[in-house]
Amino acid sequence: MGDLFVVRTAGHALDRAALGSIAFSIEYLRVPLVAVMGHERCGAVKATLEALQNHQRAPDALQSLVNLIRPAFDDYPVTPDMLDFAIQANIRYTVRHLVQTP
Repeated sequence: MGDLFVVRTAGHALDRAALGSIAFSIEYLRVPLVAVMGHERCGAVKATLEALQNHQRAPDALQSLVNLIRPAFDDYPVTPDMLDFAIQANIRYTVRHLVQTP
């Protein structure tokens, strides 16, 4: 108990609750390491790409997830075969976001 503190969100999207949970683990539990882990065929990143490719909003609450993931690959043209690249870009974006968050 207490050896691992896990915060999971689809696409490891950093909303206020996820950031607060990570901050809690660092501040109060003294967690020494934060790891950001993506995975192949990430459905959240795929849904984001599909929404962007189709120039459509995602259904309901999924749009908030799309809004959190989209900036990870804003600087790249969205193509149908970019899922693997987008997953890696999302990991790098999440790490940068965490490093820059006080």
